[in-house]
Amino acid sequence: MLVRKKILLLIALLLSLSLLLGACSKSSSTEPVDNAADMGEVPATVIDMSNVEVPTDTPLPTLPPPTDTPTVEPSVPTTPTNTLDPYSELIAAGIAFYESGEYEQALGKFEEAIALNPTNAEGYIQRGRAHAKMGKLDEAITDYNFAINYDPNSARAYNGRGAAYALKGQEKQAMLDFNKAISLDPYLTDAYVNRGVAYAKQEKYDEAIADFTQAINIEPDNADLYLDRGYAYIFVGESEKAFADFEKAVELAPDNPEAYFSRGTYYLSNAKYEEAVADLSKAIELDPDNSYAYMNRGKAYLALEQTDNAIADFKKVVELNNVPDLVQEANEQLQKLNAAP
Repeated sequence: MLVRKKILLLIALLLSLSLLLGACSKSSSTEPVDNAADMGEVPATVIDMSNVEVPTDTPLPTLPPPTDTPTVEPSVPTTPTNTLDPYSELIAAGIAFYESGEYEQALGKFEEAIALNPTNAEGYIQRGRAHAKMGKLDEAITDYNFAINYDPNSARAYNGRGAAYALKGQEKQAMLDFNKAISLDPYLTDAYVNRGVAYAKQEKYDEAIADFTQAINIEPDNADLYLDRGYAYIFVGESEKAFADFEKAVELAPDNPEAYFSRGTYYLSNAKYEEAVADLSKAIELDPDNSYAYMNRGKAYLALEQTDNAIADFKKVVELNNVPDLVQEANEQLQKLNAAP
């Protein structure tokens, strides 16, 4: 339902890592000054690290950069397959193509559905999803406009249009749409998540936490929501609450690599290196192409003075070669260790 490979893929950790490190210090300032993901320049947080005992040759954890998808998409309605009419069959077929990543085919099915019933909002909502996924944001907004025209009370249409506006950087219009979606359907989880991200962009972290909490109240077993709120807690210096949410995410989704990566990076930031290795190893097991997990596990191995293991992880980052900046960092680490890539 929630479309992300994470909508805030450890963004709060990326932007607020110093807050986590400050939790190790006896005297640290945790006043949040960071902006949320994909939202521009981030001023540094000043922290007294004089009392933090971290090996001087151990670099800080490496986090993924902000993604370009700060939003989620409209929820997909479910209809028993044995009761589908021709229109719904086309919608269901399009959704199946969409979920398998075949967006052109999905678009075709949604267009067939619209041709069959041009006044049904659902076809436009689903075609808007496909257009947005393909980066055709103006077309997506047009689709959602049609959906709203035919169904002015469709919370999902407003939420979808807000998502497209957010991706275009039209934050004010996006917020208006998220507010409207919530007013129409107070139980639409995705709208709370989207509005929470929008609040974070405005550095209104308390409001963001409130929205993520409301989403959790609606879907208490959704691990992604705890990750989102955990990141927001980091912004306000509530590292213990953040960790509790990461723990909950692991509990709810033991097969979610991002949950282990989040908690493992937290451990690394707080000099709990053995725990970091365990969690990052699990993240790698679940997602073998995660260069960030290899990089951070390598740094944990360095802190544990397991140099051979660290070198192996840095070399794996170079071998994967799926994040150019990370490859450069891995090569720099290997040079420091006098190990050829």
